Amino acid sequence: MESGNLLRKLKGRDCLPWLCGGDFNEILRQDEKEGRTPKVNWQMRNFHEALDDCGLADLEYSGFKFTWCNNHTQPATVRERLDRFCATAEWMNAFPNAKVRHLNTIASDHSPILLYLKDDCLKASQKAKKKFRFESMWIRKEQCTEIIKSAWEKTEEGCPFKKIVSKIKDCRVGLLRWNRTTIGNVQARIRATLDKIATIKMNPITEESKQCERELIMELDELRNMEEDFWKQRSHENWASEGDRNTRFFHNKASARKKRSNITNIRGANGEWCQDGQERERAIVSYFEDLFTTANPSEQALQEAMFEDTYCSNNVLSWWQEVNSRLKIHEMKLFVVVCWFLWKNRNMTIFHGAQMDALELYSEASHYLDYFRNAQENIRTNPHPNTNKVVWSPPCGNWVKINFDAAIFRKERNMGCGIIVRDSKGIVLAALSKKIYGVTDPEHAEAIAAGEAARFGYDCGFNFVQMEGDAKLIINALNSSEENLSAIGGIIDDVKRIAHCFDSCTFQHIKRSGNEAAHGLAKFAYSLTEALVWMGDEERDTIKGWAASKAQATSEAQANQGFKSTWKLEKAEDEDSIYR
Repeated sequence: MESGNLLRKLKGRDCLPWLCGGDFNEILRQDEKEGRTPKVNWQMRNFHEALDDCGLADLEYSGFKFTWCNNHTQPATVRERLDRFCATAEWMNAFPNAKVRHLNTIASDHSPILLYLKDDCLKASQKAKKKFRFESMWIRKEQCTEIIKSAWEKTEEGCPFKKIVSKIKDCRVGLLRWNRTTIGNVQARIRATLDKIATIKMNPITEESKQCERELIMELDELRNMEEDFWKQRSHENWASEGDRNTRFFHNKASARKKRSNITNIRGANGEWCQDGQERERAIVSYFEDLFTTANPSEQALQEAMFEDTYCSNNVLSWWQEVNSRLKIHEMKLFVVVCWFLWKNRNMTIFHGAQMDALELYSEASHYLDYFRNAQENIRTNPHPNTNKVVWSPPCGNWVKINFDAAIFRKERNMGCGIIVRDSKGIVLAALSKKIYGVTDPEHAEAIAAGEAARFGYDCGFNFVQMEGDAKLIINALNSSEENLSAIGGIIDDVKRIAHCFDSCTFQHIKRSGNEAAHGLAKFAYSLTEALVWMGDEERDTIKGWAASKAQATSEAQANQGFKSTWKLEKAEDEDSIYR
């Protein structure tokens, strides 16, 4: 949510093409996470919506999929793609060849990501005949001194100048031969070592793999010291003595390479990038072979494609009649609700870019049908208000009771949070009504409301607090001493930490009928643009007056529906009440 809100703020500042990159701490799809519990869908939807609101698109990448790892051994290993580059359509039109590459990491839990603005940044330089240069990195090896000494100790015949030239040549040949057999291509060895480390990181983490990784890192440090000497020698700069170990910097200072128009990589038909020359050639040939050999489908092929089987019918009317005859009445009801949710999901996908997976859709449809059945049953069996419903009871002594509740506004994709604080006499000490954006899951909404209530009570300076809500799942989680590993575990932990700041704090469950005041304040948040807080005698009279007017309007509107709904903010031993 924080990343999404920040992107929306940045979007409103100007209309220039823009690129945004870094650690978003969010993922877009479930396949961008590996290990432990899956990411909750509403968080991914919120990130999708934030990118859509800003007109940003995720840039394609090459390399290992995940950019973050907790570096724990199995089965506690978690990998996610948290780092990415996103850009607007205007920016991508300005840099059509931009490419992102995920690099390997050594010490950090995040992998660096590199953005290439032009294809030719990825090209390898043309091989040219190289002059012999004595490499300063050779001095690190004792064999270098021995080779030079043996070359200069040889006895040569001829004039002194010829002897010197011959000894220099022997020294050059000996050093080059030794370099090829012992040191080799330092950059190639670095790449090979990095590949080995990356392979270890992609596999399950064990003690053996961690030890092997440490040894490879030590070898890599030595190779990079040699590489630093190599580029320092070519840069003719003294910045290395001041501690700058960025060899890419020295590389750029040392050489300006000629750029040629060249295809560095190409995506094949299977979706994978081909970077090797032969692989690129095969992918291009295969594409044009398929392009020029593709023909229009024959009538027989079309008939075979429309062939009716177990999962597909080419006659909607006969299919509907068969479904209607096979399903029982309660199954038919669920089938109709699922169809309706499929249609809603289709509209959400097209117009808002958010969608539910099959299991989530079926679960939502089942809950909706159960809710409808219970409502119909209540109307039939209990057409009049229940006189035996649970009512609010005041706390004891110097304790205060904080009632909290949440209301979901699905069309706006928001939630309302209602909080009311009363003392042992039932007097309202404070109340809060607040709208929170981007939350549509009931379980998360109730957990967030509990957190808001705990913070509100702490900010008001209460010491002995009873927190009361009608979400039994949340209350049980708050009273449990076990670690909560569900999607709301982090919120539950935050509420518990705040609770420890009070002198004493308890959590208890109450039915909806005893929590109507907090529920009314939660629904009232629908019309708000910012949080509304009531405190003190004057504002307590204001909230009572507001509730009384709500009671009259609600009673008139619902009189023709055969039931009467009441909002009641109970006040012990007091005739003052708030109606809904």
